[in-house]
Amino acid sequence: MKPSPLRMTALPALLLGIATAGSASAAVILHSDRAAFDLANPGAVLETFESDSVGPVGPGSPFVESGLVASVDKPSWLCEITTHTAMSYNTTPGGARHFRVGYGTGDYTVSFEFAAGMSAFAFDITGYQNFDAAGGYTVDLYNGETLVDSVFLSNTTIFLEKFHGLSSTNTFTRVAITITGSDATGFDQLAFVPALVPAPGAVALLGLLGLGTGRRRRR
Repeated sequence: MKPSPLRMTALPALLLGIATAGSASAAVILHSDRAAFDLANPGAVLETFESDSVGPVGPGSPFVESGLVASVDKPSWLCEITTHTAMSYNTTPGGARHFRVGYGTGDYTVSFEFAAGMSAFAFDITGYQNFDAAGGYTVDLYNGETLVDSVFLSNTTIFLEKFHGLSSTNTFTRVAITITGSDATGFDQLAFVPALVPAPGAVALLGLLGLGTGRRRRR
C-alpha cells in the first residue's frame, strides 16, 4: 500500500520541528530580575564562589562549584576571589566571597568560558562606576571563536547591585563582558544553562526519512 502524499510530507515537517525547536531565529531575551530568569531557565547551574580560596584567579583555573573559567584581558589588573566588603560586592545570601576584576579607570573585558554549549547566562554586578557616557557594558556571546550575539546592557545604578540575565537561541561557549569607564567591579551568583541537544532518536529518524525520500526520488 502506497502512503498518501499528505502523510509523507507532514511527518518530515513534524520531525524537523522536533529536531530544530528553538533554533529558528537568533535573538537575545533579557531578564531584569533573577526570579524571571529562573522561571524561564529551569535547572540553571549556580556559581557563588563560596567554595573557592581567597586570592588571585590564575589563567585557566576553574571555579570549584561550576568548573567555569574566567579571565580578564589586562593581566596586570585584579582578577581574584575576595571578601572585600566596602561596596557590598557579595550578593549570595549568607555568603561572603565574590569574584572581583578591574583596577584603575578604563575599559576592560572579563570572559567566562564553558566546557559545553550554553543557552542562558545571568550575573549580579556591583561596584560599577559610570565614568564616561557609555553607562553600561557590552555582552558578547561566542561559540568557539565565532561571535553569535551581542547586546548592550545599560547600568545607571552606580556602585549598587544590578542583576542581568539573558537567554539566546544561539548556543554559546564563552561570554565576554566589556566594561567601559569603570574601575574594579564585582561579580556574584553567576548562573548558566546548558543548551538543549536534539534527542538522538529524533535525529536518527530524520536521517531515515531523508534516506527514504531519496529512494522514492530515484524510482
